[in-house]
Amino acid sequence: MKKRFFCLLLILCMTCSFSQAFAADVPTEAEAYQKISAMKAKYPEGTPWSYRNYYSWKGGTYGGASSCMGFAMLLSDAAFGSLPARNINNTKSTPITIGVLRVGDILRLPGHSVVVLEKHSDHIIIAEGNYERRVHWGRKITAAQVARANYYTTRYPVGYTAPAAKAPEPERVEITSGGVTYKVSDIAKHWAREHIKECVSSGLLGVSGTADNAYFKPDDNANRAQIVTALYRAKGSPAPKYENSFTDIGEDWYRDAVSWASESGIVSGVTETSFAPDADVTREQIAVILYRFSGKKSETSDFSAYADGESVSEYAKEALSWAVENSIISGKNGLLVPQGKTTRAELATMIVRFSMAMIK
Repeated sequence: MKKRFFCLLLILCMTCSFSQAFAADVPTEAEAYQKISAMKAKYPEGTPWSYRNYYSWKGGTYGGASSCMGFAMLLSDAAFGSLPARNINNTKSTPITIGVLRVGDILRLPGHSVVVLEKHSDHIIIAEGNYERRVHWGRKITAAQVARANYYTTRYPVGYTAPAAKAPEPERVEITSGGVTYKVSDIAKHWAREHIKECVSSGLLGVSGTADNAYFKPDDNANRAQIVTALYRAKGSPAPKYENSFTDIGEDWYRDAVSWASESGIVSGVTETSFAPDADVTREQIAVILYRFSGKKSETSDFSAYADGESVSEYAKEALSWAVENSIISGKNGLLVPQGKTTRAELATMIVRFSMAMIK
């Protein structure tokens, strides 16, 4: 009894090892399609193939076959190499439907064998030999025709589960800043890509992550610390004369920038003791900060072109008017949105436009 048990256990282990070894070599359906489609170069549409053509099968148990089955075996070997095959008969308990088929399976229709190339909801696309004595690619077989098949031959292992599709690698944009080349992965298709590149390469705005996989986070809201630091760096990072007295500023990366901005009168605290570095900045607040930094003067404050012009805060009217006149801030579908939050991409764009306005 013990001997019989160990024999069964050995067979089970060998079967599992066998399945696992082959599973590693099983192509995905996409790979099977590519390998079979590559055979078009050798057997293009219309290549003669009749009952006289014989093919010896590498991975089958039948040795080989002529006619349509021979060509089906040839394509199957191209996709699966020497992986073993098994037949599944069309019965009430195992009906053949489009859903059970996979790309590369050989489908035995009444009197004809074909290879599955593509699967659709109501039909399959096939490749076949001896179709009017020639090779043919791309014929459509309906779901009803599939249901009348005698059997199908598959070389995917029992219990095979297709691997999850890998997400495509994001396109990385190379930006050199401070002697380091960063590969930024979240701006390739962004509308503000060029403005972001300019700000990062100039060291005004930074990235996070590693050099080989950096992020700019263009659609995150910009905060007070970021706008202050960008202007501080644009000024050449001068040493502040005094330490700031804000209780919410410690040994942070933006400490000197806040001190400089505060003593320069460019940005004040939200209270006498609080700067709120992580607070979002609105469009009109950025206009005020850039206006103060520029040292320019503007006497106009006409927002009649915007449906929400009357919502501009009193303290920001002069600065926002100047920003609009110099194309630093533009409207959004006829609205100025003065209290709207500003994304990091929008901040980068405003800084670049501000730089251009200052050159004029």
